[in-house]
Amino acid sequence: MNFPDLDDLYSELRRRRWDIHLFGRDDDRLTAMAAVKWWDEHADVLILRGEHEAAAYRVHQREDVFQPRWVSWWYGGTAMHALRAVLTIVSPGRAGPMQEFAAPEFAYIPTDERKPCRIRMANGQ
Repeated sequence: MNFPDLDDLYSELRRRRWDIHLFGRDDDRLTAMAAVKWWDEHADVLILRGEHEAAAYRVHQREDVFQPRWVSWWYGGTAMHALRAVLTIVSPGRAGPMQEFAAPEFAYIPTDERKPCRIRMANGQ
């Protein structure tokens, strides 16, 4: 999976201190890439499976962030559009999504697809 047009937006995720999860044996054979921005009680999640298959959503931290049952906001579409959407949603507690509803079917990474996984933490570790 390679997204050359997304390099600047990927850099913006890192600048905004999102954790990056790379699922697959190596960078040339990724099955998915996910990014998570942790808030006090919520997490914003972006899952990229391909240039034309992506999901972004906000989930309460009581949920498994990669397999939520409930979300308070979501977007599905191309990688570029999902990334732009998740970078522009307001932070929790401000005007924005308040109600939770059932997560869409594409807003997940099954447990058996999460290994191997490499994590690039927002704090640089």
